[in-house]
Amino acid sequence: MAIFYFFVWAGVWAWVLHCRGGWNLILGNLAGAASGFVVAMIVSVVCSALFPSLATKASEGLASSVFQIMTTAGMLAGVWMWMVNRRAPQTPWARRLLAGLCAIAAGIMTLIILVKIFH
Repeated sequence: MAIFYFFVWAGVWAWVLHCRGGWNLILGNLAGAASGFVVAMIVSVVCSALFPSLATKASEGLASSVFQIMTTAGMLAGVWMWMVNRRAPQTPWARRLLAGLCAIAAGIMTLIILVKIFH
């Protein structure tokens, strides 16, 4: 299962790097590594559910961890995109700074709520 996990991670990483468009190589590698990691974790959760004999004791809490990571990342990205597209403040750097602060606050609050629910 571990070898399959790393093949999925590497495959998604290579695919994202190949389809990076106008992004530079560093951002493409960062996006590929992060998205490959998330997809490999989801594949691991699905394979553990489909083949319970292959699942280990360490993968029992993996589903809730994947849910927490995906929800927190979605909240961070969503709030940042929402705040950046607002018209106020007028200067782009202030808008991005405000969006980053609000996104971090929303992500931390989401993670705290999910940890309180699941643990």
